[in-house]
Amino acid sequence: MRPFTDEYEKLLNQLSSPDVDERRRALARVDAFGTSRAVPLLLKALRDPDDECRLIAASLLGSKQDARIVRQVQDLIDKEPNCGNRLWMRVVIVGCGFVDMIPDLADDIGCVDETMGGHKNWAEATALEAAA
Repeated sequence: MRPFTDEYEKLLNQLSSPDVDERRRALARVDAFGTSRAVPLLLKALRDPDDECRLIAASLLGSKQDARIVRQVQDLIDKEPNCGNRLWMRVVIVGCGFVDMIPDLADDIGCVDETMGGHKNWAEATALEAAA
């Protein structure tokens, strides 16, 4: 059982890497560790500064179509100050098929448009938002 633990620890380190490509590759392997270990990592990845990392996490979580995940994501939305991250979290809920649970989606879309303010990508816009 030790090799599994070593691989999981390696995955945790890769998910925290400053190298975005390494984080993306790690996210692609998260599901290999089973739902109970993958979900907390994927929920955390919804806050990654990279758009693609958030998309991968949202897609993997949404594909599970599990109401328990939707509740966890809803809790994160309630606590998340960044409208872009809230929007990605709502992508999970849509992927799970619980569209009726996201009545304020339009508010976050408007907030994202406003925050982007002509920036090329979400990472650039959120970095400026955090610095303000």
